[in-house]
Amino acid sequence: MMKIYKNLMNNTSTHWQWYRKYFQMNVFRYFMLWFAIVPLFAVLLAENGNSIKLGNSPSSLIINLELPFSWELLWIASILFLIAWIIYLFCCPTFIRKYPTFTDYQNHDHDPRWIIWESALVINNTKLFQKFFERLSTKNLLEIESKKEIQLNEPIVDDYQTLIYFEKDNQLYSLGMPIYKGDVQDLNLTKISEKAIFWEIFGRFASSKTFSRFLILILIFASLILVAINIGQNIFSGFKYIFGY
Repeated sequence: MMKIYKNLMNNTSTHWQWYRKYFQMNVFRYFMLWFAIVPLFAVLLAENGNSIKLGNSPSSLIINLELPFSWELLWIASILFLIAWIIYLFCCPTFIRKYPTFTDYQNHDHDPRWIIWESALVINNTKLFQKFFERLSTKNLLEIESKKEIQLNEPIVDDYQTLIYFEKDNQLYSLGMPIYKGDVQDLNLTKISEKAIFWEIFGRFASSKTFSRFLILILIFASLILVAINIGQNIFSGFKYIFGY
C-alpha cells in the first residue's frame, strides 16, 4: 500500500500544478452555489414537506420541492470540494501558484538575478535541497569554490552577479546569475540557465508536501464520485418519466 502511495504521489500528474484546474472559477461557483442553497432548501422542506402551496384557495399553485436527485449528496460533494480548495490555498507552494509556467515567470519581467533569490528558498529547505543539488550538478550549473569565510545560504549581490554560496559534503559551491564569459555577459547561456534553474525550482516545489496533495486528491475524487451519483440519479429519473415508471 505504501509503495502504491509513493508511486502515485511521485507521478507528475499528481503534482501541485495540476490541481489548479480543479479550482477554476466556474467549478468553484457551481459547488459554492450548492453549498449556499442547500441549507435554505433543507429549511423549506422541514417547514413545508415536499411541496409549497402559493395561496389559500383550492386553485392555488402548488410547487413540488422534490428533486430527481439527492441534494444531500451534492451538498456533501460541495463541502468536500471546499475543504480541498482550502487545503490547496494554504498548502500549495507560493512559487507554483505565482508561476504555473515559465511563461508566467517571464511575464513578471524579472532580472536574471531574481532566480537566485527563488533558489535560496529551495537551498534552505532540507527536504528539497538534495535533489535540487543533484540536478544542478548534473546540468553543470554549480561552481566549486575555495573561499573560506563567506556568507552561506543567502543571496549576495555584487557588481556582476547575484550569487548564493552553500556547502554540501564539506565542499563549498556557488550558484550565480547572470552567466559571464570573462567580463562579458553571455546572454544566450544566461537565458538557458535561467530556464533550467526555474524548472528545477518548480519541480522541487511541485512534488513537495505529499500528504497535502494526497488529501486534496482524495477529497476531489470523493466529490466527483458523489456528483457522478447525482448525474446517474438524474438520468434514471428521466428514464422513469419517459417510460412512465
